[in-house]
Amino acid sequence: MNIEEIKAQYSMHDIVQMYGFQPNRAGFIHCPFHNGDRTSSCKIYPKDYHCHACGANGDIFDFVAHMDNCSFKDAYKKLGGTYAHTDERKRAEFKVKMESRKNTRLRKITRLKREIRGLAACLEYNRLAKNIFEPFSDDWCEAVDRFERDYYQYTEKIRELREFKS
Repeated sequence: MNIEEIKAQYSMHDIVQMYGFQPNRAGFIHCPFHNGDRTSSCKIYPKDYHCHACGANGDIFDFVAHMDNCSFKDAYKKLGGTYAHTDERKRAEFKVKMESRKNTRLRKITRLKREIRGLAACLEYNRLAKNIFEPFSDDWCEAVDRFERDYYQYTEKIRELREFKS
């Protein structure tokens, strides 16, 4: 059974009663997750629970996991859940696919870094070139235009690299 089938089969009231708790008319029980509960503080809803004293909450799987001090996987199995086993071939295909994605990502990062280094060199060249020429001459204006264009491309590549890494 999968998670939805188990949730359809068991209500939260069924699970609580399996552990020997009987909700009162308002749907409260003494919370089993903290000590000193003089009044019933754990509200049992049809699909989940919430303790108003200690804040414990969750669904049927969380309740079983807390009561038996086990993982979600063990609680799932206790309630009749089964895991479908994938064969080795599918696992190998998945591993190859993930390795391919990783290599593609690394190639793209390397390409972006190489482009950034090239643009940085162009920026430095254009910065030096505009200092050589007489201000506002045609050569100086062209160097400034190239510098601005390269600077824009440089910042775009830096932004693209940051977005790609995150």
